[in-house]
Order: sequence, then structure tokens, then C-alpha cells
Amino acid sequence: MLATLALVLAACGGDDETTGSTASGSSTTSSVTTSTDGGEPTPSNEEQVTAAIEAFFTGEDSDVACGAVVTPNLIKTAYGSVKGCVAARNSGGTAKEVEISKLLVGDGRATATVVPSAGPNDGEKVEVVAVYSGGAWRLDELESNVPVGP
Repeated sequence: MLATLALVLAACGGDDETTGSTASGSSTTSSVTTSTDGGEPTPSNEEQVTAAIEAFFTGEDSDVACGAVVTPNLIKTAYGSVKGCVAARNSGGTAKEVEISKLLVGDGRATATVVPSAGPNDGEKVEVVAVYSGGAWRLDELESNVPVGP
């Protein structure tokens, strides 16, 4: 039986389109917005969304993956709590790398298709929704058709 659900990364558990890419800690989008204050260039929205996706799926820092790059909605629907998110990650719930495709960024909302490599969801297609909240892009929804049960 297949169930559509918010993806839990525990072991038990024509549009404008960017080209597909495999990422494991570095962004592959090349557009950059220049800084107005003469400092470092500001990453584009696409780069910021890509960085949030990579930090969530492949990052080693649970404080970032279960806090800074996700909304409370994602934590509640996918894990129940931050403690549940951390436990899932500590039990091997991270991917080695991700392939990101169909990245579309609009006014305060972005969508992408992500395919993790390794980890409990190896090869599964995950539809990701990110929102611009609190001055940053954060993952808000994950959806995948994954087999449930043994």
C-alpha cells in the first residue's frame, strides 16, 4: 500500500525550470544578486532555496536541519516535534546527496522535486514546498509516495 504523506526522514519512517543537479553541500545555481551596500553578493532566491534543501536533506547539523531551514508546520507534520526530527536524523535519516529539479521560485513560495541518494528515502521523489519566512527560505511541506509498513 502506498500512502501520500509528509515525508518522515526516519529509518522507519512549461514552467520555468532549473536543470536537474546533484548537490551535496554546494549550490549549482549561478545567478547572484549584487549587494547594495558594497559587501558580499547576496545569494539569489534560487540559491537560498537550494541551500535550505541541501541543509535539510544532507546537512550534519540537526540544529539547522530541525530549526533554521524548516517551518514549525514541517516539524509538526513530519516529526511531531523538534526532538522527533533530531531523533530521526540521529538514526540515519539523512541522505548523502540530493538531486534537485523543477525548482520554481515565486513571490514568497518555492517548489522543487528532490531525490535523495542514500539514507532511508534513497531514490524516492520528494515534492518540496519552501516559504520565505522570518527573513529566510524555509522548507514548509514535503510530500512523497512511499510504501508504508513492512
